[in-house]
Amino acid sequence: LAQAALAKEAGAFAVQVYVGRIERTGAGDGITLARQIYRVLKDGHDDNKKVPLVVAASLSSLEDVSALAGADYLLVPPRLLRELRDSPGGEFVAATPETGIRGPSSDKEEDPPIPSGFLLSFEE
Repeated sequence: LAQAALAKEAGAFAVQVYVGRIERTGAGDGITLARQIYRVLKDGHDDNKKVPLVVAASLSSLEDVSALAGADYLLVPPRLLRELRDSPGGEFVAATPETGIRGPSSDKEEDPPIPSGFLLSFEE
């Protein structure tokens, strides 16, 4: 979190969070850390000042994608994009900037959703 705060202070363009790598190395819960970084970067946001983008990477499941769907960018591997396209669609719901998105692993009161103004949708 300290690195994210320093990146914001230094005027960084983006902060990339390697969710899966964090979990595989035993460094903690990557989803929780990505959400905390998002809040550190976006809280107290002044519209006149650039705020670093949050890029969530190293996602390994649809649950990861759902839980972080409101990040500025998600780096989703092709395998998961195909799974999203072929999924029954019960995981995702429409979101507004005010309500954000809650994934299946973010239903705790103390873990507010990451706000989002859009939703990726596969319709054929």
